[in-house]
Amino acid sequence: MKHKYLILNGENENELVIKESAELDKGIFSELFEMTFDKAEIRAAWKNDNTALLSAIRTRIFYPTKMCADRLVEAVAGFYAAGENDPVEISFNDHEALIAAESAKEEEEEAPAEESELDLLLGDSSEEEGVLKEEDIKEIAPQASTALKVADENGIGEEDL
Repeated sequence: MKHKYLILNGENENELVIKESAELDKGIFSELFEMTFDKAEIRAAWKNDNTALLSAIRTRIFYPTKMCADRLVEAVAGFYAAGENDPVEISFNDHEALIAAESAKEEEEEAPAEESELDLLLGDSSEEEGVLKEEDIKEIAPQASTALKVADENGIGEEDL
């Protein structure tokens, strides 16, 4: 799905507005959400660092994905760097993000797997220093023959105890 985000000044001079739109029909974008922020808070987060700006943009009700959020952070930084006069629009296509994620996954699968701790414990490695051999295992308790008393029809009486 294609998304568009528009970053602009709000109706009041202390507001920053982010509008999210999505292509619900081919070539037709519909507005999904509009979030209004306190411009002073966003500016303070922008002056701090990108992580703080990302935390300021994401809220309980407006929580864009990591890829969208990274682009939003860049766009908000560009909005403030440009003097906050002109709206900034960014586009994002989920299809492109999925293709990038799939290619990263394929590269990860092609990389040789590292030997895990479980393999070491199971003895699937060349390093078997800590593995016990049969001669190392000691008998915990000697087998003892115990005589069991079988109860008669009436059960065990006091004299049996």
